Amino acid sequence: MKRPLWLPEWLQSSLENPLLGVDPQNPVFGHPIYWLCQLGGWGSLFMLMGIAFLNDPFPRGHAVPMIDQCVFCVSGFIFTHTFRALYHLRNWKDLLGTTFAPKVALSCLTFAVVETIVTHATVFNFMGGPLDTNRPFSGLLIMGSIQNAVTLVAWTALYLGYQYQRELQEERINRVLLDAELKEAQLQRLRSQINPHFLFNSLNTIRAIAGVDAELTREAVTQLAELMRAALESSEEKVVTFDEELRIVQAYLGLEQLRHQDRLRIEASINEELLSAVVPPLICQTLIENALKHGAHSSNQTGTVRYALTGDHKSVRFEVRNPGSLKMASRNNGTGLVNAQRRLQLIYGRKAALSLRMTEPGEVTALLVLPRVVVVS
Repeated sequence: MKRPLWLPEWLQSSLENPLLGVDPQNPVFGHPIYWLCQLGGWGSLFMLMGIAFLNDPFPRGHAVPMIDQCVFCVSGFIFTHTFRALYHLRNWKDLLGTTFAPKVALSCLTFAVVETIVTHATVFNFMGGPLDTNRPFSGLLIMGSIQNAVTLVAWTALYLGYQYQRELQEERINRVLLDAELKEAQLQRLRSQINPHFLFNSLNTIRAIAGVDAELTREAVTQLAELMRAALESSEEKVVTFDEELRIVQAYLGLEQLRHQDRLRIEASINEELLSAVVPPLICQTLIENALKHGAHSSNQTGTVRYALTGDHKSVRFEVRNPGSLKMASRNNGTGLVNAQRRLQLIYGRKAALSLRMTEPGEVTALLVLPRVVVVS
């Protein structure tokens, strides 16, 4: 599965560094950190038990309990590693359910009994007698089996608990990746709609000029070529700077002014400190186009379109004001604005907003609010 480069670092790290994970090429030996934990855990247990027995006088001396604990830790290490290898080789994770826990408990108890017998046999062989001469052998066997079983069950529960959490994390990561791929596909589809829509409206402008002035038509075609080149380059990007976006806006307005001459007035207010902030490509141009189509050009009177770029250290605001009514703007809310809203939702979620509202009688304002993200050159 392809991993988008724009995913958060913590997610990339989780995908590329499965802590205590299993090497798919060699599931028996596992990750080096697993060995560190395994050796460190059993080694620490051996040392703690050794310290405890040194402070507790034994009837047959300290050698007996040390041999006992050495056999216990070594055999416990072997059992737990064998259990881990079988867990991954036989895909026991697929057996998790009501029957899995009893099987694990029975396995731990069986091995605990075997381990206890081996321990006592080893002690008897080295020392020529039982581990504790003050207790019956059956009592030592039962008590030792219970203690060993508790230790093995605790290790197994800890390991299975970790594996369960790891499976949940992997499932969550896979869901995030799948969602990211789906969003990327949706964005690609929406971006593919921009250029035909944009070209269609620009050609309508040239068609309106063509029957009036041939020289003006040639100039308009030249501007359209430059405009389309810039639009094609930027529309392939997920985001562009406001500097790049506003160049397209100015080129588009230049093309429109060739058509409408003195009937179209443009007023711009740009905070140049915000030009390095980023915006999805052609969204500002869409707002300008919407203002011209459903506001300034909706009547034969002179119309003024005002746009401004403002903001602070947290957010950026791009505002377009045009003559018209909210009812007309809502009724004519076509492909461009719907496309823009969907793209904002996919890229920013709830962190971005696009709204239309009446600010004054006879004036509609489109407001785009984005989190401020700056491109450092």
